[in-house]
Amino acid sequence: MLGAIFGDIVGSVYEFNNIKRMDFPLLSKWSHPTDDSMMTLAVARALMNTWGQSDDEIRAELVRSMQQLGRRYPDAGYGGTFFNWLFEKNPRPYNSFGNGSGMRVSPVGWLYQTLEDTLHAARLTAEVTHNHPEGIKGAEAIAASVFLARAGASKEEILIYAAKYYGESMFRTLDQIRPGYEFDVSCQGSVPEAIIAFYESESYEDSVRKAVSIGGDSDTIACMAGAIAEAFYGMPGKLKKKALQILDPYCAGIVRQFRQFCSEHDRSIREGWREEITPKNPYESLKNNWALEAVLDCIYQKRKKGEEDISVLPFFSLLHFCVNEGGEFLVPFEFKPGFPVNLGGDRPAVADASDDNSDFVLKHIVDKEDKVSMAVYTSESEFEKGGPASMMPLSMEECMQIALDTDYLTGMVINPYGNAFIMDKETLKGFLDMIHS
Repeated sequence: MLGAIFGDIVGSVYEFNNIKRMDFPLLSKWSHPTDDSMMTLAVARALMNTWGQSDDEIRAELVRSMQQLGRRYPDAGYGGTFFNWLFEKNPRPYNSFGNGSGMRVSPVGWLYQTLEDTLHAARLTAEVTHNHPEGIKGAEAIAASVFLARAGASKEEILIYAAKYYGESMFRTLDQIRPGYEFDVSCQGSVPEAIIAFYESESYEDSVRKAVSIGGDSDTIACMAGAIAEAFYGMPGKLKKKALQILDPYCAGIVRQFRQFCSEHDRSIREGWREEITPKNPYESLKNNWALEAVLDCIYQKRKKGEEDISVLPFFSLLHFCVNEGGEFLVPFEFKPGFPVNLGGDRPAVADASDDNSDFVLKHIVDKEDKVSMAVYTSESEFEKGGPASMMPLSMEECMQIALDTDYLTGMVINPYGNAFIMDKETLKGFLDMIHS
């Protein structure tokens, strides 16, 4: 969890002095741990103290630990309502959706063997104060991202999973977010940004720098991004050492206790976590295609709003991921007269529509300018928009290669009857060259 704490320390001097670039001093004499670090330590200690106990016992210890550490460090920069909560004799949750639930949850991502247990514990840590659905959602999204990073998930898998919580908000780039981003302490206004900062990063430090460069609640965004980045990349030893030096002995002691606790307990990730994060689909090869549909929907929504600077890079990044995962599209085809329709479960060999020796032809689509394109679909629901037809799943890469190699085709159209995305031959060639490089 030092990744979260160090991110908080780095962002501390920029929270009310935003800097929207990445070439800033990582640390200065004013860098310090804030409420993000204090409450992260409080959660870690509470979970250690109640390991294996009931939910009610965990909640009670969370309250006790958070109040004790908060009162010990009253000037850490708490929000007004939470500060009052720290000193209440009979504290109750107050329906908050602030990002406090996301900033303090990172220890959860390190402790449990299943995603289900991780999400359950994340909810417990949120509910004692942030029992609003958005507050709980923020805690779950960050804890799950840390767990998945620790489990060995790819960045794309983490991003796609986070989209279950935040939808199209996850399919933006930092270059799109940064110019107009303002201070926002809500989960829904800062958790997606933190995950995107991690997604676009190349290292732990790069993740923290990117998070700070967004602006807004810099310490918290960097805290959350740093938590995920540590689990994904690991954290340079010199930065761990620096974080421990900046923390006072009492707080550093909790960090060391947490390390020792983790080493003494079996936290190995159980098999099956990938099945937990992918939507059920009758075609296993289409399981990630819903994310492509979400990106296209986001692009179309922005077009409707008249936005001009619309990036398609998230779409191509996810498409690359789907190709690498063996993803397929559904393609329409028709059998030639006299061909026996009973396939016996075997997939017919793919052939060019002009091949006289083939037993079937792929059905293409013609636009108003009589340009012929290969039609492919991300799901059965998208396929059915084109009317009744025979369909079969076909490798995404093979679809692209057919569209590129067939002379009379001008390219490929994804979901031609929905939020369509056109890839002309130049785009197809560039994309195929990229994935093969």
